[in-house]
Amino acid sequence: MADAIDRPGATLRELNRLNRQFHGLITAACGNPVLVQFAQRTNISHWIFSGTGAMSPADAVAVNAEHRQMIEALRRHDGDATEALVRAHIGRTLKILEQAAPAL
Repeated sequence: MADAIDRPGATLRELNRLNRQFHGLITAACGNPVLVQFAQRTNISHWIFSGTGAMSPADAVAVNAEHRQMIEALRRHDGDATEALVRAHIGRTLKILEQAAPAL
């Protein structure tokens, strides 16, 4: 999915679908139904904001780089690193949303 997100020419609809799939797989794998439900309810399709200029191309690259870092931490079974990466990823998403607020 991370490779598909980086594919040139991907549509916003495709990017959002891939992003939702990525987050869905990660949260489903945790086996915690409360976390899964929370993730589903708070899903943000932030790539949609790129049409308004609120999410820069640099943000899009950084977001997917974070996805790749999470994948690697999960492969290593490094829970502490995964947690830190997820927290940073949530922080970036909040900043993107804060930037998007005036544009909405």
